[in-house]
Amino acid sequence: MSTKRNLIENDIKYLNTKGEYLSNRTQLSLSNLLNFLGKKYELNSRINLPDGESITVDFKIDDEKYIEVIDSYPDLVKFNRIKNIYPELKIVAIGSSKY
Repeated sequence: MSTKRNLIENDIKYLNTKGEYLSNRTQLSLSNLLNFLGKKYELNSRINLPDGESITVDFKIDDEKYIEVIDSYPDLVKFNRIKNIYPELKIVAIGSSKY
């Protein structure tokens, strides 16, 4: 039996123009777009929840706006949880249309 395995997207890390590693192509494209537009952003920003937990959001822009990349059902659940807890929070989701 071969010890080789197929390379899957989770094995790949993408490097953007600022030298940051991102976990998928959508994040890479978004970071390159934000850089092109001259927008400063924070990767993997944390939002504190009322129960003491925190949730990581992919991008934080201008200290008040957030972008979550939806690539899976758990990402969608996380996004909806944030929206339910903080309905006034300026957050958008981008990603696969199947979610």
